[in-house]
Amino acid sequence: MAEYLILGACNPQPAGRALSIDREAGCLLPRIVVVRADRTGVLVEATDPTLLAEVLARPERAEPAEAARRLLAAVVADLAHPAAAAG
Repeated sequence: MAEYLILGACNPQPAGRALSIDREAGCLLPRIVVVRADRTGVLVEATDPTLLAEVLARPERAEPAEAARRLLAAVVADLAHPAAAAG
């Protein structure tokens, strides 16, 4: 198998908001981030926090899930294009 790394990512602010809304949200933390090699280079992929809020039909989880999605998307973009993130 090519190089493959599975990470857990959790930002305390959206996680805290999610837990204050619903204590069961802890079962959905942390988010999974995968860093893997493919023929084009290195890929960084992450689970979308908003999908779990939708699947569980818990609209009150939507706001913290969206905040987590934005933060995670920014991190993935920075990892995928480090030169652009540096300025």
